[in-house]
Formats: sequence, C-alpha cells, structure tokens
Amino acid sequence: MGPNLGANYYNCLMRLDAGIGMLLDQLRQSGKADNTLVIYIGDHGAQFSRGKCSVYEAGLRIPMIVRYPGVSKPGLVRDELASTLDLLPTVLAAVAASAPKNLAGRSLVPLLRGTSPEETEVPWRTHLFGVTTGSAPSLYYPQESVRDARYKLIVSPVRGRSNARAVAYLNQRNAHFIAGTNQQEIDASEPHVRAAYARYLNPPEMELYDLENDPNEWYDLADDPQFAPERQRLLSVLRQWQTDIRDPLADPDMLQQFTAEHDHAMTINYRKDKTFRWGYLDYFQEFMRRAATAER
Repeated sequence: MGPNLGANYYNCLMRLDAGIGMLLDQLRQSGKADNTLVIYIGDHGAQFSRGKCSVYEAGLRIPMIVRYPGVSKPGLVRDELASTLDLLPTVLAAVAASAPKNLAGRSLVPLLRGTSPEETEVPWRTHLFGVTTGSAPSLYYPQESVRDARYKLIVSPVRGRSNARAVAYLNQRNAHFIAGTNQQEIDASEPHVRAAYARYLNPPEMELYDLENDPNEWYDLADDPQFAPERQRLLSVLRQWQTDIRDPLADPDMLQQFTAEHDHAMTINYRKDKTFRWGYLDYFQEFMRRAATAER
C-alpha cells in the first residue's frame, strides 16, 4: 500500500470513528441513545484487485458493527454466516413488526442476544451465496459463488473471454482502479500468487477454495480429486439455490441474451440516450414469471 493509499485508508477510519461518534452524541442529547438500533456496514470489499466487484472473500466480506442497547453486549463477536439481506428482518424484529414470509434474509436478533445456534428457533443458515456481473458493460463478467463454514465454490459461466474487472485493475484504468496490482508486481510475486492472478484474469469454469487453510484463496482445489466431494456438494447447493430463486443467469439462453446486450451496450453511448432501457428488465422478469408458473 503506497503512502497516498495508506493515508486515505487511515483517513477513512478516522472519518468512521468521528462520524459514528457524532451520531451517538446526537442520540444521547436527544435521549434516544438507549432506544435506538445502530448498524454500520460497508457496501463492498476493498477497492483492490481480487476485491471489490469480485466474489472472492476480499470482495464479499464487509464490516458489520451493531449497537443494540439492552440486547447485544459490547465486544460480542459472532462467526455465523450473516448477510446484508438480514438487515431488514433485523430492523423489523427490533420494532416488533412482522416480516413477509417470502422476505430474503433472517433477523440477527437471536445472534445479537448471544443465543447459540442450537438455541435459535430455526437452525441458522449453513451457506452464503454471492453474485457479480460488473457494474457497467465495460466490467461485465458474471460469476456466482457459494460457501459454507469452510469451503467456497466460484462458478464463471461465460467462457471464451477475460474477466473485464481484472483487466481494469491490472491496467489501473481510472481513479477507481488505481489501487490495482500491476503486471510488474504480479511478476515479482511468489508462484502461487502469480497463479491466483492468472485465474483472476482468466477464470476457469469453477474454482474451489479451503477458506480454513487458505483464507486468501490462493490455491484452487477444483481439479484436485481429493476435494471432488466438496466441489460436487457445493455445486449441488448452488444449483438448488439458482432453482429456488429462479436465477436467469443459470439459464443458457438468458445468459447468452444478457451477455449480448452488454456487448451491444459497449458500442453505443447509452448513458446519453434518454430513450434507452435495459432489455433484461423485461426478459428476466418474463423468465422468472414462467419459472414461477411452472412450479405451480
């Protein structure tokens, strides 16, 4: 981390500390400090190569700090698999409002109370899922992931092209990607690091990582026969999840149409076209409607 990046990093920490401090001061002055749930999260992982815009842990893992007077105790740390999808159910539970049955996520209140997973009314989740397509056509490269307490599977369904986000970081395309690892730094790295960055640039169809022994996801185990059961187990979980949520990206025709639409968007100035509308807003909805009808 260069001096400018380091300074910006610590400035962010100072702003977080000062900003939350000002918020808590206002709550105390209003007399509501002991009756207010405060949740702080990050929106994505670090803006580094293999971080933001990826489904590696460096892109998906974010801070989540909760202050819930009368419920959570200071210093409590939980290891369960939590998601930002859990925030709305948590807030609804905090205000004693009922949540829709089909609402994604689960209330974190039992965990915040310090309840053990065995004591919760419903067993806590055993898997977490991640999805990225890129935030713009120039960064398009869809990937999905599933992890349990130890292993992580990443699936890259589009073949025959490089990961556009990896290219942006590698070339430090603009200010957003200036912290990307450049080729000179990659070439000077250890072999396992070079191999990881090569996979990042041109991902295989599947990657498998042992997060307990390899938290940085350097060593891909997808082709190791010893780990074939873990790969198949997680792939089955991912496929079932795709079915459950009626995932358009799991359908080859939808994926092909979605990819073609993004490729076409690269050839036009769609941002300045006031009549432009993304087609997938319609054909994804129609796909999901048909899938729901077929389930009945």
